[in-house]
Amino acid sequence: MNLATDDNMFPDGMRSYAPEIRGVAQSNALVTVRQSGNIIYQTSVPPGPFNINDVYPSGYGNDLEVTIKEADGSEQKFNVPYSSVTQLLRPGMMRYTFAVGKADADDLRNKPAIVQGTYQYGVNNLFTGYFGVSGFNDYQSVLLGSGINTGIGALSLDMTQSRLKLKDEDKTGQSFRLSFNRMFSSTQTSIVLAAYRYSTKDYYNLSDALYTIDREKSGNNREIWREKNGFSYTVNQDLPEGWGGFYFTGRISDYWNRSGTEKQYQLSYNNMWGRMTYNLGVQRVYSASNGGNNKDDRISLNFSYPLYFGENRRANLNSNTVFNNSRFGNSQLGLNGSFGEENNLSYGVTTSVARGGDHNVGLNGSYRAPYSTLSASYSQGEGYRQSGLGASGSLIAHSGG
Repeated sequence: MNLATDDNMFPDGMRSYAPEIRGVAQSNALVTVRQSGNIIYQTSVPPGPFNINDVYPSGYGNDLEVTIKEADGSEQKFNVPYSSVTQLLRPGMMRYTFAVGKADADDLRNKPAIVQGTYQYGVNNLFTGYFGVSGFNDYQSVLLGSGINTGIGALSLDMTQSRLKLKDEDKTGQSFRLSFNRMFSSTQTSIVLAAYRYSTKDYYNLSDALYTIDREKSGNNREIWREKNGFSYTVNQDLPEGWGGFYFTGRISDYWNRSGTEKQYQLSYNNMWGRMTYNLGVQRVYSASNGGNNKDDRISLNFSYPLYFGENRRANLNSNTVFNNSRFGNSQLGLNGSFGEENNLSYGVTTSVARGGDHNVGLNGSYRAPYSTLSASYSQGEGYRQSGLGASGSLIAHSGG
């Protein structure tokens, strides 16, 4: 159960920041977004590049963990930096969240009831204070911090105190975080997020605590990797008109109980050539194992060309090619579009070929009705078939009836 301030009820200028999640699906895929190990968003996407901008995290500063599960069961995982520094509120305005439920991670045997809550209040034009709590039977944490609106950008500083109760001892630790956000109008450079976090040796976030208790109760004494230092950043750079723009994000982490440094970088360039848009993306990940020398590379090249079949009939022809570690990964060709008086009917057809010659095809469609959105998808490839149905909608109640 979740009770929270709904930013959609505020005017546009008073809504909070929500991070964009960009990625590339190789088939009809399920995208799952987790924060602190808990699922906060799920959606199905067609093959090709996607951009999700309606994810609203809870709490203050835990990065988003994104999993793309393809139709054949394979998974791609990456992190999206997130911080609340851009959630500075107007004076006198407040925002709150309260959630209670059970841990929903598939690989947890013990799934305790969890309570989480946050409160945020705009003190004046300079300061916004925030407070948060989370916990379950064997774990509690308290967060206290402030966002500061300065002439050089938006800053936030906070501290989290945690306590974990184990069989033989209690673990108490702290985590400190400093974040910065700035738009440089003269160069059209936007530093969406630059955040540094330091955690003491006995600090456990909610996800670490859940898995530590789960392993202890299962007789597994292997320690969870816990972050010591973490630095993340996201930069958007618009180039002069006609030259497109760059998007760059990255994260660097080391751990108390693990040697090596984990690094993740993602760079993309997008532009238009006539009516066609194109995007070139490069991603590199260094894992912390083997001293941080294990690396994984991914390069993607995407094209999209608009087609018009008359009023209220639009379509896009899309192409996407991916290379993994300098070798061909897969290539896709798809057509998606919409029609109807308000473009309330949409469809997609894709075909792809992967390294080794495996082929797959996919179909998806949706209908936006007055009170809900209905969707369906089907994909088939070497050794698998997948189909899905979905429905989504919302209900608003207010004092006016």
